[in-house]
Amino acid sequence: MAKTEDASSSFWRFSEKDKATGRVVTALSLCSFVFIVLAWCLLPPGSHWPQGLLLGLIAWGAIAQGIRLWGGLFTLSLELAVYLYAFLTYGLGAALLALQAATTFTIVYGLAGQAANRNIFFVLRKAENVFVLGTALVAAAYAYTRAGGIRPLDRFGFHEALGLLCFWAVFTLVNNILFLPLDYASDKKHFFRNFLREATADGFLHALSLLSGSGFALIGTIMGLFPVFLLLPVFAVAIMALRHAMENRQVLARQLDLLTRLNQGSASLHQSLNLKTVLDETEQVCRNLFDADTYFLALLDERTMQMEYARAVDQGRVLRLEPANLAQGLTGHVMRTGQALFINDILRESPWNSMVRREGDPRHRIRSIMMAPLIAKERAIGVLSVQSISPSAYEPFQAELFLSVCQQVVTAVAAARLYKRATEDGLTKLYNKSFFEERLAACLAEGTPFGLVFMDCDDFKSINDRFGHVAGDQYLEELGKLIGNLCRAQDIACRYGGDEFAVLLQGASRQDTINVAKRLAQAIGTLEYATPQGGARTTVSAGFLVAEGPVKLVPLDDVIRCVDAALYRAKRTKNAVEEASLKTDSLYTPAS
Repeated sequence: MAKTEDASSSFWRFSEKDKATGRVVTALSLCSFVFIVLAWCLLPPGSHWPQGLLLGLIAWGAIAQGIRLWGGLFTLSLELAVYLYAFLTYGLGAALLALQAATTFTIVYGLAGQAANRNIFFVLRKAENVFVLGTALVAAAYAYTRAGGIRPLDRFGFHEALGLLCFWAVFTLVNNILFLPLDYASDKKHFFRNFLREATADGFLHALSLLSGSGFALIGTIMGLFPVFLLLPVFAVAIMALRHAMENRQVLARQLDLLTRLNQGSASLHQSLNLKTVLDETEQVCRNLFDADTYFLALLDERTMQMEYARAVDQGRVLRLEPANLAQGLTGHVMRTGQALFINDILRESPWNSMVRREGDPRHRIRSIMMAPLIAKERAIGVLSVQSISPSAYEPFQAELFLSVCQQVVTAVAAARLYKRATEDGLTKLYNKSFFEERLAACLAEGTPFGLVFMDCDDFKSINDRFGHVAGDQYLEELGKLIGNLCRAQDIACRYGGDEFAVLLQGASRQDTINVAKRLAQAIGTLEYATPQGGARTTVSAGFLVAEGPVKLVPLDDVIRCVDAALYRAKRTKNAVEEASLKTDSLYTPAS
C-alpha cells in the first residue's frame, strides 16, 4: 500500500503537517546563523577554547539524556546547567562557544546516526536552539554587566543572581512566545490553559537547570576547576541512570498495557464465526495495539490463486483494492516465502522499495511496515500488514506482539471460513439448504413470527440448453447476488436446490412478506445476463406464507410442503406469486 518515491530530495521537504512550523523554524534558524556570525565577530571566546569545546562536548551528551516528566512532554536535562556554568566561570564567549559546539555535534551525530533525522526540519530546529539560548545568555551578560561588570567569578553574589534571573526570564519567555501563533492555531479552545501549564512547567525545569549550573560554578570557584569537570560527568551519569530506570518502567507499563489489550482483542476475535465480524474485530485490534490507520488483511482465493483484500484501510478510509498477483509485490513475496517482513523505512531499504505500490492517500508516504503470513495447518491462507507513515515506528516488542496477533487472527479467520463454507452455497454465496432449514426450525421452536418465500425459475432448463451449463451457472451466480442485495440484513436468503431459492424473513409481517416476494419477482424478471450467444433471462414463480403470531411446535416438513403447494400453484401460470395459509391447512395453532 505504498509506492516507491525519490528519497533523495526528501531532505529539503517538510512533511504536510510540519509546513507551518517549518516556516517559523526556518525564520528562527536564519536569525541563529546571523547571531552566530555576530557572536564570533563581537564576542570572541578569547583564551577559553579548551574549556568551551570540552563543555560543549559535555552539553552535547546532556542533550540526549534527560528525565522525561509529565507524560514525556518535558525533559529535565543538564544542558542548560553546562552553559550557565561556562558563563559564570569563564564568561559569555566560552558559553557561546560551548553552545555552538554542542549544537554542531548534535546536528552531525543526528544526520549520521538516524535516518529519521535526515531532513532540513531537524537541522533548522537544532540551529534555532542557538538563537533562543544565545539570546538568553546575551541578556544575562547584559544584566550582569550593568550590575557591575563581567569578571571571573570569585564569589556568588548579587551580580550573578541578577544575571541568572535575567537568563531564566528571557529563555522561558522566548522559548514559549515564539510558538504562540502555532499553538493558538492548532488548539484555540484550550490554548490559554495549555500555555499556562507548559510555561509553568518550562519555567520550573529551567529554574532547576539554573540552580544546577550556578551550583557547579560555585563549587568550581571553591574547589578549583578539575573537581568540577569530574562532578559534571558524575552528575550526567546519575541523570542517565535515573532516566534509564524511568524509561524501563514506562516500557514495562506499556508492554503490560499492550498485553492486556492483546488478551482482550483475542477474546473478541473468537466470539463470532461470522467473517465480517472477525474482520471488524481484527481492524479494532490493529487500531488498539499499533495505533494503525493503515493496514490490510488479504486472503488467498484458491480458485484464482490471487490475493483478495478482505479489508484494506488507509488513514481511516476503507479501500476497495483489486486482487493481487502472487508473483508480484510484498504481499506475494510474504505468501511465497511464508516469512514475516519488518521494514523500518521502505524508502531506504532495498529491494523492498522497488516491490511496493501505493494505494489510498498519496500525501501520506508509507515508511514502516510489519507484514506476516497467516498460516493454518502449515499452509499460508492470507497476509496481515500494519503500516505507518513514520520511519522506525515499531519497536521489537511490537513486532513480537504483531506475530501473536497474526496467530490469533488466522485461527479466527480459518474458523469463520470453515463455518462459511459449511453454511454457504458455493455458487451463489447465499446460505445453503441445511443452514436455512436450521434457522426455520429455530423460528418454529421459539415461536418467532416469520415470513417465508420460495421461488423457482421458470423454464431455467432453456438457458442451459441454449447457452450451456457454464452460462447457466453464471446466471445463477448473478441471481444470487441480486437476491442477497434485495433482502434485509436479518433475512436468511438461500439456494434451496438447483434453480430454486428461498428467503426466511424473521420477524416480518404479512405485508412485509408480500412486498419482498413481489420485489424479488419483479427484479428477477428484469435481470439479463449477457453471453456471447445473447442475453440470458428468465422469470420466477413464488409462493409465500406468513406466521405472524406465536405458534406452537409445527413440523418443519409440513411448513415446507405448505409453501411448496403455493409455489406449484404459481408455476401453473408462471411469473406469478401465490400465498399459502398455515390456518387453512390446519398447521397454524395459536399458542395458549
